[in-house]
Amino acid sequence: MTPTHDGHRDLLQPELREPSATGVEARLRVAGAGARAHAFMVDFYIRVALAFAWYAAGAVLHSTAGGGEATLRPPREPDDWWTFAIEIPVLVIYLLYHPIVETLLRGLTPGKRFAGLRIAALDGGVPTTGPLLLRNVFRLIDSAPLFYGVGLLMSFVNRRGQRLGDLAAGTLLVYDDGAADARLRRRSGLEAVEALLAEHRSVSRQLARARAAAPAHRDTERLEARHAALHLALRRDPPTLKQWVDRVLDETLPRAARELRPFLAASLIGFALAALAGFGLVTVEPESIRLFASAEMIRQVSEGQLWTAGLLGVAPASVLSGMVFANNLVVALIAWLLGFLFALGTVYVIGVNGVMLGALFALSAAHGLGGAFLDFAIAHGPAEIFCLCAAGAAGAVVGEALARPGEATRAEAFSAAVRRTAVLLPVIAGLLVMCAVVEGYVSTRDWPFTAKAAVGFGALSIAVSVLVDWQELFGMRRTTPPTRDAQASR
Repeated sequence: MTPTHDGHRDLLQPELREPSATGVEARLRVAGAGARAHAFMVDFYIRVALAFAWYAAGAVLHSTAGGGEATLRPPREPDDWWTFAIEIPVLVIYLLYHPIVETLLRGLTPGKRFAGLRIAALDGGVPTTGPLLLRNVFRLIDSAPLFYGVGLLMSFVNRRGQRLGDLAAGTLLVYDDGAADARLRRRSGLEAVEALLAEHRSVSRQLARARAAAPAHRDTERLEARHAALHLALRRDPPTLKQWVDRVLDETLPRAARELRPFLAASLIGFALAALAGFGLVTVEPESIRLFASAEMIRQVSEGQLWTAGLLGVAPASVLSGMVFANNLVVALIAWLLGFLFALGTVYVIGVNGVMLGALFALSAAHGLGGAFLDFAIAHGPAEIFCLCAAGAAGAVVGEALARPGEATRAEAFSAAVRRTAVLLPVIAGLLVMCAVVEGYVSTRDWPFTAKAAVGFGALSIAVSVLVDWQELFGMRRTTPPTRDAQASR
């Protein structure tokens, strides 16, 4: 992308210039922070309205189902219907609005359409599903601390108006009036493609003459917008789902696992050292436990009962597993996302969790509950810790790329590292689902310790075998040479 100086508009508005098949380059106007905020607010009101409408309808139906009065107040003792039919859908609508809608509409949302914007790849094309999901994962960071503070700051200081998620995914917002999309929907199949190609050739000829005769004229600006929209409409050639899955399994995932190894080893060692430090601190200075545990937890342990006792009395195993998974996934995502702080944030997350684990074990051991603590944690804990360290290792890869970008710019190195490690996140999420199920259905049961240990060893073995390519590590399988795309991404 290069800023242009062909007219009064271009002095202020950067453009993404891309070659087209007609020889007339497409100039996609890049949206700034103001247009981005405009689109976001429209989408914000839409998702709030949708979430509230679902909640209101569900609450009224739930309250009147047993013959009671219609009310919007939640029940004192929520049942499964309230949890799974009302609360969870409301959260899905509000939290997953952007990734779902942007993926289904291929870079569009109602707010972006209203503001005349579209998400585009850096080559001017329509992003595939991976980048669209990736830019939304980074909303956890961009939305901090309040009102998208990080995202707005990044869009102000970045010459392309990109927030952190756009930098990671290799995307940006461009202006698009949607006219080409409307014409495409009115036709189908080969007829639509032929019509777009014919219109693209015609507009390219008109635009070439207009640029030479009157580059700053209003009619030229309209032709520029029309040409850019046609360029976007014709750049929709993502791979099929089967091609994408095959490439991930055969090339992308093994390459990411190989790159992860040294960072994973360092994360595991760092977590162990932090746990020892926490254990030693609380053993030497028992009052320091107040830094890591609540007064209620300390009271329970001092009375001879772990804080984990009675978990199934609070929620069913299925709900407990869901709560555990959500918490662990957030911690893992934060450990990865904070790699953009040169991995300092990742080190902090790994260290804090390690120190807390060691401190809680020291508290339990001091009151004769060390065995009970191990009995509860042995089934899910080892695999869970391994997954957390794997997410932290992926964040360290991103931080190392920022610290040592090589010949690339820091933004390019950051984007490449994020995309290389992002493929590990669905794998880690799947493993965390396994850990949550084990914790909900095994750790809280009155099983023999040996049975729980066997389950824990099996879960850890699965996690290690998935995230570490042992065959290639010991020379049992020949490593496939990286493709040209893989070399370029490095």
